[in-house]
Amino acid sequence: MPESAAPPTRGHVRHADGPPAWRPVVGPLIAIALLVAAAVGAAVWLSILDERRQEQERLTLQAHQAALHIRARLVETEQLLLLEGSAYAGSAERFRRDMAELLQVNPALLRVELRARDTTTIVAIDAPPPRPELGDAQRARLPPETATAFETAARLNRLTYSRPYYVRMGPTGFELMDLVVPTGEVDGPLIVATYSTQRVLDHFLPAEASRSHLFSLLEADGTYTARQSALDRDRSGQFAISPLARTGTTLQVRVDALQGAPRLIPNLITALAAAMAVGLGVAMFLLVRDIRERARVERALREQVQFRRAVEDAILHALVVFDVDSRVVQVNAAMCGITGYPRDALIGRAQPMPFATPDSIRDYQAYLDRIARAAEQDGTGDAQRARGFETTYQRRDGSVFPVLVVESPVNDPDGRLLGRVLIGVDLSEQKRMEELARRQQEELQQRSRLATLGEIASTLSHELNQPLAAITSYATASDNLLGASPARPDALRQALRGIKSQAERAGQVIRSVQAFLRRRAVDRGEVDLSALIRGLEPLLRLQATRSGARVVVDVPAGTSVHADRVMLEQVLLNLTRNGFEAMADTPAGERILEISARPAEDDERGARIEVTVADRGRGVPPEALPQLFSAFFTTKREGMGLGLSLCRSVIEHHGGQLRYHPRAQGGSAFAFDLPRDGEATPETRSRAPARAVR
Repeated sequence: MPESAAPPTRGHVRHADGPPAWRPVVGPLIAIALLVAAAVGAAVWLSILDERRQEQERLTLQAHQAALHIRARLVETEQLLLLEGSAYAGSAERFRRDMAELLQVNPALLRVELRARDTTTIVAIDAPPPRPELGDAQRARLPPETATAFETAARLNRLTYSRPYYVRMGPTGFELMDLVVPTGEVDGPLIVATYSTQRVLDHFLPAEASRSHLFSLLEADGTYTARQSALDRDRSGQFAISPLARTGTTLQVRVDALQGAPRLIPNLITALAAAMAVGLGVAMFLLVRDIRERARVERALREQVQFRRAVEDAILHALVVFDVDSRVVQVNAAMCGITGYPRDALIGRAQPMPFATPDSIRDYQAYLDRIARAAEQDGTGDAQRARGFETTYQRRDGSVFPVLVVESPVNDPDGRLLGRVLIGVDLSEQKRMEELARRQQEELQQRSRLATLGEIASTLSHELNQPLAAITSYATASDNLLGASPARPDALRQALRGIKSQAERAGQVIRSVQAFLRRRAVDRGEVDLSALIRGLEPLLRLQATRSGARVVVDVPAGTSVHADRVMLEQVLLNLTRNGFEAMADTPAGERILEISARPAEDDERGARIEVTVADRGRGVPPEALPQLFSAFFTTKREGMGLGLSLCRSVIEHHGGQLRYHPRAQGGSAFAFDLPRDGEATPETRSRAPARAVR
């Protein structure tokens, strides 16, 4: 033996002739065992499937037969009410007699009513005890489900069932369903028969039907309205459903199989099925892995949806998403907060939306027309769409608020239209700030005028005091010199020269104050009236919204005058503000302010443009007409009486006239004329830049 070869140790047997003998048969034995187990399992599984199939067929037949039984009992009542309906419309006594008999023989009915088209009760009969009595107080107002069925039956003139609804009476309650039957008379009353769904289930089915099965009534969405109870037996898990197929209701009959006593064969099948544990374990492992993967994907999708919802709700502006059928599929929290409508009240709604106003519908159509014209003319439809449009929406409480609306289509990667996204910006705060700024500006201007008047008074008081005092002194000296003896003509002439000098000084003071009042040079040029009024539209709309009025503008495009734009804007704002204030007592629907312009000819002054601002207010009292354009004359408690006076001064400074005349339909009309552009009067052409008196 070589030295490197170690002797075998005890307990270790070496087989130099190959692997153990059992190894070659292990594979076939395992394969046969698996094949036998699979065959047995398949046979057992097929037998179980066949048994379940047979049980399912029995359940389906039971459900169909139960639905037929219930339907037959319902049809009996329907036919009775349909055949005798016209007689009941004319005889309340016959209705009471027949319905009392019907309630006696029909244990599922709780009440029968004869109601007019406006749902008021004419005659009502309650079922006798021990059935619960609904009573007139409970049925004074129809539930929403019954009201819908009542309206459908009246409109289509056919019997209609309502959806089941829950009624609470005392400490408990139960589900009811109403049958509405027209009497056949034109505009005649309708019959309303009230069923208890639980009593329908308990009394309309044969007693033997519930021995081996459990019956229930449920709606299409799976909501149970009535069910039988089995205290000593459980459901087997198999069930069948058959619809009642009555107009207006989605009730279905569900039949559940009850578990029977344990049998020997299923236990043997359970023992044989244990051989498939390994296979089932592998399948379970794969199923668990698939479930985990699906759960991960669903969680990621849910997080994505929640993130998208959070982003939408984080947007401070209103957001509405429409589908291709113009139905709302999504709104954010800002939309609900701004309009006051809950999310459920908007989702699924089709246009027009509940917050839309006639103005918003009209503005939206004009916005679409503008986009279409821009796309056809120069391809700027997207730019027009991005600008959006201003309109008004109505909150749930009825208040109207301004909003800027921007709408954009939503397309898929292939360019197909999926819907539209509408974003609305509430302009209430912005308009309020603009109104506040405008009021502050007006107050500032008023205070500025008062400060100017104070400054004028102070300047005149200070500057005129000394020359007037000197003139008084010189006059006194002159009087004394005239009575002096001997006469002193040189001294008298010196005193008179002093009076003249001080009078010139006082005149210079007045001229300096006048120069102080002339603040801005007039800059005349071509002014497009239609463009000017469009520029004033935000201010006009703000005034109109505040006073609840409407502005109608009739100014042809291209109408131009030769005037100072800023002054003309101030004149129009003063006249429109007076018009809005004059319509404070006018009914809301009649508050219309009209701005119009038309050409006019004057033999002396040439071509003119006459601008008219007309309101439908209370008008000007006759006693105020002589002083209407006088400075510091006003009929308003807080007015200063400078508005119309300044307007007249500005118009006359442009070579025009400001006139007033009452409207035949009521209200006032102020009209002024200005030279048409290119037709300026010689006076205005030759005059140097003038200064407007403020």
